[in-house]
Amino acid sequence: MSEVAEPRAEFFALKLIVEGRDDAALTSEVLGGVRNKGERPVLVDARGEVYRDGIDDFRRNNEIFATDDKFVYNRNWEDESAKLDLVTVSARIEPDRTPWYLAGGAVVVLTVGGLLLWRLRARRRLEAHFDAQRRQNPGTDPMDRTPTDREPADRNLTDQDGAEGGPRQDGTDDDGRGTGAR
Repeated sequence: MSEVAEPRAEFFALKLIVEGRDDAALTSEVLGGVRNKGERPVLVDARGEVYRDGIDDFRRNNEIFATDDKFVYNRNWEDESAKLDLVTVSARIEPDRTPWYLAGGAVVVLTVGGLLLWRLRARRRLEAHFDAQRRQNPGTDPMDRTPTDREPADRNLTDQDGAEGGPRQDGTDDDGRGTGAR
């Protein structure tokens, strides 16, 4: 406690009545306290850990108690002249994880956004590449050919109406699949 105490600091003990542990028996724990002039009291546990933000700091960061333990203490422990006000609280508070959840969500959003942007840029580069090839070699694009150009030369089929190639009047193509036009 000497590392947190100034030369004229006051020392005190904060007694906790602990309920819980494994057998639900009552035990006691003592926290050392240091009051420096003009500062908030500092708590020190049996392991030497320092808690500068009071009892809530102790409850958030102590390694002595489990989350299912409870203790009773004087709510007015910071003021010696105040009336005794005993309260029962959980001995350990789980730390607030909201900042971690927000940071994780931001990472997910940025990752997905980055991947979508990368995919969009890659697609645009690919389209620009194919456009440049089409300009250099016009007429070589498979999409520029007519349906009869795409069929093998030895295939000479006629449909029900006697017309060669193309869709039939019943809405199917030469291979029997629908064309979507009705």
